[in-house]
Amino acid sequence: MVDEKCTWKSHINYICNTISKGIGILIRAKNKLYGESLQLLYETLIKPYMTYCITVWGNTYNKYLKRFHLLQKKIIRILTYSEYIAHTEDLFHSRKIMTIYNMYKYFVGIFVFKSINRLLPNSLCDICIPNVISRKSITLRPGFRTKQICEFSVKITGPQIWNTLPNMIREAKTVYTFKKQLKFFLL
Repeated sequence: MVDEKCTWKSHINYICNTISKGIGILIRAKNKLYGESLQLLYETLIKPYMTYCITVWGNTYNKYLKRFHLLQKKIIRILTYSEYIAHTEDLFHSRKIMTIYNMYKYFVGIFVFKSINRLLPNSLCDICIPNVISRKSITLRPGFRTKQICEFSVKITGPQIWNTLPNMIREAKTVYTFKKQLKFFLL
């Protein structure tokens, strides 16, 4: 769902409402399911809504993403049977669940890796322009932005995220290895 200003507000509202319904199901299932089963319910019922096309909308204004993050905190407290006011950073880490911000970095990182290694259609492979290519690593040059709204595009944020990754991750040989190392790094 795209609004007239490309802020993704209506899309995020729709997804957050859907996630809220999923949270209601998690709350009801909390006393009947335990541990892995409850987390599996989250992975199948809620997480797909959070990750669908996140590379496109995931870098919108922080005020919209904050709502996602608050819902995620509620979810992690349910999954870990924690109190309503419990701090969530350690809970995310213990359950190996990424926050919405790290989910965005994860999927953009995969997109950039595939783009650099020519694993995407040609029109998408040209989004990431190498800045420096050496035997040790590749750094990327962010694309040129013509308007302020362009700062949210993958063309701008993809290279920024890529350049912050350790060389060991950037030098991965396969998509599987890259995903595994990136997920470990972000968690």
